[in-house]
Amino acid sequence: MSDLARATGAPGSIVICGKTYFISPLTLKDWGQIERECLETYRREYIQTYAKNLDLFPEAQRQPLLREALETAAKFGLGDLPKKETQVPVMKGGKMVFSEDGSPAMRSQLLPYYGWWCSESMEGKLFTTWLSVKKNHPDMALENWDTLISQAIEADSEKLDEVATLVDRVSTPGN
Repeated sequence: MSDLARATGAPGSIVICGKTYFISPLTLKDWGQIERECLETYRREYIQTYAKNLDLFPEAQRQPLLREALETAAKFGLGDLPKKETQVPVMKGGKMVFSEDGSPAMRSQLLPYYGWWCSESMEGKLFTTWLSVKKNHPDMALENWDTLISQAIEADSEKLDEVATLVDRVSTPGN
C-alpha cells in the first residue's frame, strides 16, 4: 500500500474464503469503541473468575464475595487494567534483527491491556478487524465475521493475523 493511499484512508483488500473484503483504517471513534469493548470484556472475565471459584468458600461468604466482585468490576476504568507482557521483534536502525537460526529476535514488552487485547487476544483481534471490515461491508455482523474467520482459519491458521496486520498497516501512516 502506498503512502498516498494510506494518507487518504484508502482501504486495503484481502481474500477470505474466496471473496474479497475491503479493510479500512480505524478512526479515533473506532479506537474508543475498542477500548470500551476491551473494558467490558475484562470486567466480565473478572466477575467470571470470582463466580467460578466461589465453591472454594463457605456458603455464607459466596454472595458477599460475588457482590464485592461486581462492585469492584463496575469501578474499573482503562487505567485500572493490568499491563500484559508480549513478545515483539527486536529492531535496530529501523530493521528487524534475526537470530542465528533465521527467526526474528524477540524481546518482552509490557503493553497497556487494551493494546494487548486488540493485538494479541483472539477476541480482541476479531473485534478490531470486524470494525475495520464493516466500514465497507455494513451488513457484516460480528457473529458472521467470527464464522467467516473461523472457516478461513481452518484452511490457513494465520488468516486472522493477516487481517489484523492489514488493519494495522492501513490505519498507521508510515507503516
